[in-house]
Formats: sequence, C-alpha cells, structure tokens
Amino acid sequence: MKNFILNNTVMGIWREANSPLEYLIAFWISGLAVLAIGGWFTLVVNWIMNPSMFDGVKFGLIDYI
Repeated sequence: MKNFILNNTVMGIWREANSPLEYLIAFWISGLAVLAIGGWFTLVVNWIMNPSMFDGVKFGLIDYI
C-alpha cells in the first residue's frame, strides 16, 4: 500500500513540479481526482444504503418523448 501511495502518477506530478504554475496544475489534477473518487464512493454508498433509489428511473430516449 505504501508503494502504491508513493509511486503513482499523481505523486509523480507533485514531485516534478518546480514552478508555481506546475504546483497549481498538480493541485488541480489532485482536486479532480479527489472529486471523482468521492463522487463514485458517494454513489456506491447510496446504492448500498438505499437500493430503491433507482425504482423511479427510466432509461432510454423513448421515455423522454
């Protein structure tokens, strides 16, 4: 686990950042990654805790017409 945390793409971006702009880009990429992981985690937890949340959902184009 320690190897995964220290040797991944996002940490590589932080290690190679030298200028303020590069730090800003690294922060932006890290923030997007945290938002994506947090969003998926929220969806999975809600799906487990409230499986009936998809009962009223209709998929497909014909359902909107």
